[in-house]
Formats: sequence, structure tokens, C-alpha cells
Amino acid sequence: MRMTLVVLLALAALAGCDNSQDKPDTPGDTPQPTTVPAQLSTEQHRLDKTLSNCSGDYCPQVSIQWVTVDNQPDLNRALMAHLAGMLQNGEEEPSLSATPQQLAADFIQEAEKLPVADQQNWELTGSSTLLSRTGDLVTFALESYEFTGGAHGMPGIAYFHWDLANGKAAGLADLVEDGKVQAFWKLASQSHAQWLKQHKLDQTFQQSWPFTKTSNLYLGDEGVVLHYNVYQIAPYAMGQPQLVVPYSQLDGILKPEYMPKAPG
Repeated sequence: MRMTLVVLLALAALAGCDNSQDKPDTPGDTPQPTTVPAQLSTEQHRLDKTLSNCSGDYCPQVSIQWVTVDNQPDLNRALMAHLAGMLQNGEEEPSLSATPQQLAADFIQEAEKLPVADQQNWELTGSSTLLSRTGDLVTFALESYEFTGGAHGMPGIAYFHWDLANGKAAGLADLVEDGKVQAFWKLASQSHAQWLKQHKLDQTFQQSWPFTKTSNLYLGDEGVVLHYNVYQIAPYAMGQPQLVVPYSQLDGILKPEYMPKAPG
């Protein structure tokens, strides 16, 4: 399967999130505070590419859409690097500095090597969009899809968080109170148990697809949403499950600035 890089990126980010509260920052690790803009201005970009001189229905094709934020060069670089990683799942040494133009050219070049390349229906799509902003925290949704033969393509979704005040990527450890990461995962495990019960999944399923932690999460309407890509906690046929840890259970765990505001 071609989800290797996304899983490795998620595990690396998760390790950083879980351990960051246990070790002090060194002077070089702490970004300097920046002026936080009251509003964010964004621009959407799009690149479409297909095999030259190919006009059939099964031509290899690439479509990448991405967002940039005005006056936020570090954010834009980090966001594109994350998307580039998702779009190079099959690469042993992916280039996280690759531009959309390079990604598209490399994919088409690989497709062109195939016999009757115009009949292979290879496809690569990717996108990044601004999902939400909560105070200084902005969240982006990234999506990818790759088909290079086989029974089906490989979709992927990731959520990327950026702290505007500190000018750095953010994760779970930045969203919860100090020392509360494990308390959060205990609640997440309970949400997983409820999900299993809701879908009437037996012990055999649970043994084959156990609960795992993920760095892929965002602040939803009802609680913190954990998003799992295919093959992470369920087979491909079950799609991309989501677990919700309700805000009603997160008082004292989630930092106050990320809890819903009371009406009035």
C-alpha cells in the first residue's frame, strides 16, 4: 500500500506532540513571537497537467490546488511541504521542497514510461484549503488521491495547524493543558470503543484493527475530531473513520481558548 509516508509523517508529528511537554525548549527551539494579523488574506492556485499528445479518457493526469496566505512565508513553506509529502507516498526519499510543478512533471514522467501510457488512467490529485481559525490557531485541510493501477486508488486527508503568534506548526500538545495528553487519549480510546459498538464490530475486528493514536485531528463543531485514513483502524471498504471526543468531556483538558464560547 502507498500510505507509508503519510503514516510516518503522522507518527513523527505525534511523537513530537506527546513528548514536547516533557522536555524543556532550548533557545534555538523557541520561535520568536510575531505580530498576529487580525484577518488572513489567502490566494488559491491551481495546476493541471496531462501527458503530451494524449487526448483519450485514460490519459495520465495531475491536478493540484493549493492555498497561500499573504505575508506568511514560513506557513506557506510548511504547508506546501506537508502536501508534497502526501503526494509522494511511494517515494523512498521524498522531496518535501518539491513545487507543484515538479510534482506534476515527475508523476507524468513516470507514467510515460509505461506501455500504452495513454490507457493506464494514472491520476494524482492534491489540495490544501483553509478550514478554520480559532484565535491564533489556523487549521488547513489537505487532501490527496493517487491511482497507479490496482484495484483502487489511495486517498489521504490530513489536518495541518499553525500557531500565528509563535510562527510554528502546532499539534495536540499545544492544544491541551500541560500534563493532559494522556487524559485526552484515554477519552479518545473510549470514543473508539463507542464507535466499535455503534458499528457492531466484534472482538476479531478489534484484534485486527486496534485503536491507535493519531496526530490527524481538528477542532470540530461538537468536539475534537480524530481523522483516520484508510487502513489505519479499519479496512479500505470502511473508508476514513472519524472519532469525536466531545467538548463536554474536555473541560480542564483542552485549553480554554479552544473550548466553545458560551452563548451570550
